[in-house]
Amino acid sequence: MLTHAIFSTSSSAASGSSPGFADVIGWTQSMAMNGMMSVQYPTVYKSFSQNFGWSLCMVPWSGMQKAIDTFRSHSGGNTTLSSWEVVQASSILDYQTGAVILVNETALGGSTYKLIRRLTLDGIDFSQNNSTMVNGSTSVRVLTTVQGIARYVEHLMLPNANTFMTVLMFFAIIMGVVICSILLFRIALEIWAQFGSLSKALESFRQRYWLFMGSTIVRVILILYGTWVLYCLYQFKLGDSWASLLLASITLGIFTAIICGFTLRIFWIAHKASREGGIDELYEYKPWIRRYGLFYGQFKAQYWWFFVLITAVAFGRSAFIALGDGHGLVQVVGQLALEFIFILALFAIRPFSNRSGNIINVIIAIVRIASLACVLVFVEELGVAAETTTIVGMVLIVIQAVLTVLLALLILIQAIIAIFQQNPRRKQNSAFDETELHSLGESKAGLLKVNDSYNLELKGSRDSASGSNIGVAISEYGRLADGTGSTAAKTRGAHTTPWDDNGSHAELVPLAQGDDHAADEPWARGGLERDKNGRPVF
Repeated sequence: MLTHAIFSTSSSAASGSSPGFADVIGWTQSMAMNGMMSVQYPTVYKSFSQNFGWSLCMVPWSGMQKAIDTFRSHSGGNTTLSSWEVVQASSILDYQTGAVILVNETALGGSTYKLIRRLTLDGIDFSQNNSTMVNGSTSVRVLTTVQGIARYVEHLMLPNANTFMTVLMFFAIIMGVVICSILLFRIALEIWAQFGSLSKALESFRQRYWLFMGSTIVRVILILYGTWVLYCLYQFKLGDSWASLLLASITLGIFTAIICGFTLRIFWIAHKASREGGIDELYEYKPWIRRYGLFYGQFKAQYWWFFVLITAVAFGRSAFIALGDGHGLVQVVGQLALEFIFILALFAIRPFSNRSGNIINVIIAIVRIASLACVLVFVEELGVAAETTTIVGMVLIVIQAVLTVLLALLILIQAIIAIFQQNPRRKQNSAFDETELHSLGESKAGLLKVNDSYNLELKGSRDSASGSNIGVAISEYGRLADGTGSTAAKTRGAHTTPWDDNGSHAELVPLAQGDDHAADEPWARGGLERDKNGRPVF
């Protein structure tokens, strides 16, 4: 889900490209979550939705599930009704709005089976006559009925009560793999550096190793945050083991605190930037974009805050599904309201920095609304005929499958384009804007005052004929662009030239008061000659 697209939101964030890996993961998560609502899904759509359970970390692993059962049994969990052993000895039959879990008494074992409580399904008492002969010998009895999230995970052969702990274990594995991979790569670079020279990109990674590590961890948290909210809230509603509840509370609190902490920090630096030089500094000042760009880097400068709306909508989606479990109409209507708010915001302000980002996210939002409208047909309270729901289920599969293929193709195309096309924001900042270069020579606009006390001299460039220094007088260099151009030199005190991002070619220092020898230079006259690379030639 856009945090589902940030998260939806969101590797594409820093580069501004869309769709990205986070967009695809978010979309697959949304299709899986669609199958978790408490409605009467056609069998064909239930099977389709379960194919995406992997994106929610719903993968059966016997060793892990047995360990979770042991953990729950030692912390007050009820493993007689929900455990790996019970799942393996059970089969599920869909029945109207729910699903009947049938337990094989012989496979489960008499001592465990005698503890299982027999329930009533839709007014039919199975406790008096609940034995059936399977293959002529095996006794099968009704255990319980499930719907919504429980039905989804049980169909994937996972115990319902193990849901949160399963996600927690897979998250720990993913984080361990990510951290170990980055650490091993750093060790390899250190060894390489001892025997040879590193490229600029590798040396940059080596120098900013901890920053890269932290950013990667935060990125993983962002991608999985919507899923985490869903399962933590569901664990709160389910109860069971006190240890599972404690872990759900702690982890949800930590992840939410991390996101809120970054959000507050970004708001603070945005306020600071708007006061001192302009909101563009969020994108132009490299330390900020490196640390926080994964949150706002894909949005236009004036809509840098849009990631807050994305996060809030993602949280709301998961909350409606988890806390509304058992009430399909509430789940669907609540999500529809959020999706309409989100798509109205997309249409109104078009927040993404490039056109493709806006188009793709609008398409995803439209398909989400269409999907929820189809799911609304499956709500029991509406009483839609079974034949109609089957047709709608097929339509829903086609819509979601087409968008999935489209996203995959767009990612491939985007990757090919990225190889040959420069980042638009980097391209914009790699050289001074043509109008800004002209403004340097427009004394009528008040941008060049030769006798100003802020006059600066360009050192390091020498005329090949005379060998004399070329003086460049610029009044209040930091305000040349009048709020529309780069102001990093002013607010950071960086000694850089307009055509040189890193300041490696020249240094700006004060001229003596009244030194106006630069007034006759081409720079001051505005008729600046350039070489083939677009750099000024004096």
